[in-house]
Amino acid sequence: MRLPVWAIVVLLVAAAAAADHASQHYRVSGRPELHLVAGDGRVEIRPGPAGEIQIDVDTEGWDIGPGGVRILESQSGNRVSYEVREPHRWGIYISTGHKRITVTATVPRDLDLSVVTGDGAVRLEELRGRLQIHTGDGHVQASNLRGELSLETGDGSIEALGLEGRLSGSTGDGHMHVQGRFESLRLHSGDGPVEVEVDPGSEVTDEWRLSTGDGPLTLRLPSELKADLDASTGDGAIVTDFPISMSGKLNEHAIHGRLNGGGAPIMLRTGDGSIRIEER
Repeated sequence: MRLPVWAIVVLLVAAAAAADHASQHYRVSGRPELHLVAGDGRVEIRPGPAGEIQIDVDTEGWDIGPGGVRILESQSGNRVSYEVREPHRWGIYISTGHKRITVTATVPRDLDLSVVTGDGAVRLEELRGRLQIHTGDGHVQASNLRGELSLETGDGSIEALGLEGRLSGSTGDGHMHVQGRFESLRLHSGDGPVEVEVDPGSEVTDEWRLSTGDGPLTLRLPSELKADLDASTGDGAIVTDFPISMSGKLNEHAIHGRLNGGGAPIMLRTGDGSIRIEER
């Protein structure tokens, strides 16, 4: 049966205005694991009471259920897996209105966490443990995290402040701003500036490596940090506030030397941008 034009319009407007909500609660103990896959949804992770994980999904422009957004979830002991899938469309599809998925997880402060999104921002705060964040095309915003930390985005910025522990971070195309007390530090931006603020109490226990393919790199260090410095740029200047015990030949695009008597290496690399090493 062919629908009249007015009926098609009504259906399209109704689909565009659709909104839905789903909520799931899990009892856990000790240090739980949460593996969260959110498709193109936006994710926010918040600290909550020990012993429970609460996940809420809110949609705009989609229903949750058959023909709409699907949720696949399971629990095995203290391991929770949760996946949000957008509906697939085949053939000619007319889309009107705004469509959005937001996933909010309230979790114990101590946990092992893995979050994957395709095209959605991730925000998390006040957590401790093994924390792994990966988004294909979204921003990552983090604050007050502690432990083994991995923050990755294919095409977005990273802002991570108040960190403590070991950090690995990368962005294919975006600005990176990181601040905290670190033991291990590995950061890379394919195309964007990198700004790192290292708090007092940090220690270079193994090699730190910071790099950007196209953009400036700024590293702010506490005055007492001990390290061997290895900095080079393909096309840019290197400026430092620190007295450095130099080694090797002088080169305006490279510095090799020791900070405060030396230690484990800090390697700084830019393809096309300046390097600044400043005292905090």
